[in-house]
Amino acid sequence: MSESGFARALSALRLVLALLVLASCVPRQAGERVDRSSDSTGPPATVQVASEATATVPSASPSPDAAAPSAPTTAASSAESEEATIRALLKLDREGAKAAALESYVAQHPALLTAEAKPYGRALMWALEFAHGEAALALIRAGVAPKRSQAGESGPLRLAARGGLDAVVAELLARGASTNGAGYWGTPLHFAAKQGHGSTMKLLLAAGADPSAQAQDHQFTPLHGAVIGRHLDAIEVLVAAKADLEATDDDGRTPLHWGGFAYVPQAVHRYAKLGEPHDTTFHDPGPAVGMKLLLDAGARIDAVDDRGNTPLHAAAEVGSLRGVEILVGRGARRSVKNHAGKTALDLAKRRGDADVVQLLSRGP
Repeated sequence: MSESGFARALSALRLVLALLVLASCVPRQAGERVDRSSDSTGPPATVQVASEATATVPSASPSPDAAAPSAPTTAASSAESEEATIRALLKLDREGAKAAALESYVAQHPALLTAEAKPYGRALMWALEFAHGEAALALIRAGVAPKRSQAGESGPLRLAARGGLDAVVAELLARGASTNGAGYWGTPLHFAAKQGHGSTMKLLLAAGADPSAQAQDHQFTPLHGAVIGRHLDAIEVLVAAKADLEATDDDGRTPLHWGGFAYVPQAVHRYAKLGEPHDTTFHDPGPAVGMKLLLDAGARIDAVDDRGNTPLHAAAEVGSLRGVEILVGRGARRSVKNHAGKTALDLAKRRGDADVVQLLSRGP
């Protein structure tokens, strides 16, 4: 073969190879048939493309595959629309709209009765999460119904109790909400006690709430939460309701054991600029009035927990001078040793709280 003939043959070969490569890059079209007989899970063994004359003509209606990409977009748009409607209602409440205006808005947007948006769910839960009581009332009166799981756990009632929304609590109770429905953090009464909403607690107790119910969270009772939060009104309400003063958490600690923790020096952080080093000062929480209320009601001053610690041990262990002060003043026995053979004074020395050590070292 001459040199020119060889060159022409080589050019023709290159052209054929280029066309083959180009064909392999073309997306599969309607009418394309894939032979997967050799491997049902692997790549196609051969691809046969129908000619223009025999190609299948697409129908007027789109195929399921063609419609699929638009579905998430539609769902996302719907979710965004529902969230926007919920937020608009809350904005009206935040700006001080009257009840009539809120009820009118809900009436004009009936989708609010079933609307949901992440992360809080139904519109009612959004309103209660942010303590928008009037918006919540407008939804309830319009007939909004919590999901079954929320109703079973008294979810709306718990959030209303947490926010101290007495009008909402009363409305939910009137519609049959469970006063003792409990989630991990406890019953509606736990939520109200932890925030110190005495009037809300009275509503719940009058409707049959158990003043000594224990939460899954550490087996705390409402009284534990009220004491830890130093909510005196809540403590008084629970004492009057005959809450169990000796109820123990999962470590055997009574509310009085937690009293010392409630009256440790309170840390206050002062920042010149966020993200930079700051100063921390500690402030005296004042006399342990919450512990006094418990002792006056008859709480056992020398009750022991699972480690053998008395409330005096517990107060000394966390450096609560105010807690040690009232317990010693009310006759707590300083000689009691826990299961490790330690007295309250031993725990105070180990911690290095000079004032607590000095107080416990005094004579009887």
